[in-house]
Amino acid sequence: MKNSTAASERRAAFTLVEIMTVIVIIGLLAIMGMPAFQKARITAQNTRLANDLRVFAGAFDNYSAEHGAWPPDYAAGVVPTEMQGYLDPSEFTIRTVVGGRYDWNYNNGTYQAGIAITGSHMDEEQATEVDEMLDDGNLSTGKFQMDGANYVYILEP
Repeated sequence: MKNSTAASERRAAFTLVEIMTVIVIIGLLAIMGMPAFQKARITAQNTRLANDLRVFAGAFDNYSAEHGAWPPDYAAGVVPTEMQGYLDPSEFTIRTVVGGRYDWNYNNGTYQAGIAITGSHMDEEQATEVDEMLDDGNLSTGKFQMDGANYVYILEP
């Protein structure tokens, strides 16, 4: 009687091979899911960036419509003091979802007014996807363009 009890207790446990098989299967499933996770993460970043740029553009457009001019140029990550009441400073001064900072540019020579993204880790492929959400999908033309090492959402050419 004692031997049958010991045998049934031994069978109730998992063997090392069974546990390792389960771990390998879970690992393979995780590896297969990584590309989908990365794509979803990049899509979420692109959507957030495009929406942030639209909100900021609306605030600067409202200021320009009410005052007949754009606010002066400021350093990257700094909200023009004139924008108080038009723009939440905490949204403009945080790091972007693609790294780097937002930068209000006024009268920089290439365009009259725009919101630049400086120091980001966004590559051209991802920037083109953002451009497709905002504009024409071409980083050389339209409202969203590559300007040297930066990307800019142009409000007034």
